[in-house]
Amino acid sequence: MTQPNLPLPPPLRGTDQDNPFAHQTITNRLPRIARQTLQSRAWHAEAQRGLQALLAEMPHGKMTALDDPHAPDAAAWERDFAPYLGQTWLEAPWFAAETYFFRRILQATDYYQPGAGFMVDPYLMHKEQDLPGILPAIQQFYAAAGAGHPSETPPPQANAELLARRLRLAIWGNQADRSMWPAGSSEQPDAPAVDRLDEMLLADQSREASQTVCTLENSRRRIDFILDNAGMELAYDLVLVDFLLRTGLAEQTRLHVKPHPTYVSDATAGDVLAMIEFLEGQAPGEFQALGQRLLLDMDAGRLQLRSDYFWTSPLPGWQMPGALLRQLSEAGLLINKGDANYRRWVGDRHWPPETPLEQVLQYAPSPWLALRVIKANTIAGLQPGVAQAAAQIDAHWQTSGRWGVIQFVRKR
Repeated sequence: MTQPNLPLPPPLRGTDQDNPFAHQTITNRLPRIARQTLQSRAWHAEAQRGLQALLAEMPHGKMTALDDPHAPDAAAWERDFAPYLGQTWLEAPWFAAETYFFRRILQATDYYQPGAGFMVDPYLMHKEQDLPGILPAIQQFYAAAGAGHPSETPPPQANAELLARRLRLAIWGNQADRSMWPAGSSEQPDAPAVDRLDEMLLADQSREASQTVCTLENSRRRIDFILDNAGMELAYDLVLVDFLLRTGLAEQTRLHVKPHPTYVSDATAGDVLAMIEFLEGQAPGEFQALGQRLLLDMDAGRLQLRSDYFWTSPLPGWQMPGALLRQLSEAGLLINKGDANYRRWVGDRHWPPETPLEQVLQYAPSPWLALRVIKANTIAGLQPGVAQAAAQIDAHWQTSGRWGVIQFVRKR
């Protein structure tokens, strides 16, 4: 795969004078996460030393190679992170430094090493704190979708508009990002009121994408989700999956999850299974029925889970391995969730906001749809003047978590 066929702007870095949020992330936000992880459980002594050593390095220490010998991704990290070794956390590209930080958390806690830390999710406490809000969130989603009882199948002629409305609702689950706002944080922005959804979207191609889904050929009616967060966002994703399968808009859905815990609340296969089992374990009613339908879909192969270490690597989208590229090329639509995934696809670079997204993502293997709440200073594909207008209303529009984009790139 080749990079976009246009000049690449420089990557975002913690030293950027015009990007104080990246500097704040490296100097404040990530160390806070490391301290929270250290305090989240009674870690074994080696994990405590590893986390404390990580904290001592940031932000001016020089980044070193991973030392995680049993990890299945160790060789890939040795290769892919080589260009940044010896740079400080602030000097390295921001995306590479962030992904390295979360990978170092796993090294510090011995996630892949035999012993007390083996396969222990460092962020489990944060994920469990989100569970009490899941059922009310799904109820609100169903109510706002306005399409009768959740078990009813709508008429085919209504599918495009119903799907577009669900996309405009599902995007706001991405505000539940625990690497940005811990559970219960007063700083987490509220989702806009239903009658203000359009006002807070700086791009909305939900109808164009929905029309495309409704006209997919039978051989292309697989829709892939590149998942972001567990918790409320995952609940919304599963409600959307249920709608796609129940209406026949998709014959199969494939959820691409992270192969190990990262970015605090990013969804792993275990998180997906736990969410479905949580729903299925409720008292008889709409939630239990939803969980049961999803379990049946998994058993029948209509709902599948996939993971690849590319999704936790420091690589941009155009360096996707060939096997994953071929797998994604079989989908009729890729639904790319969230902020960090978006940053990967566009290389986390200083694109002018009006740069056509089709040019940046010319390498995308299938039609591509972004559902993103904006929480970082990189974006492309906005209409002229939109970024400037947003900045007049909200000086921190790229990091406040109040604004979203639904962007669609049709593969030519």
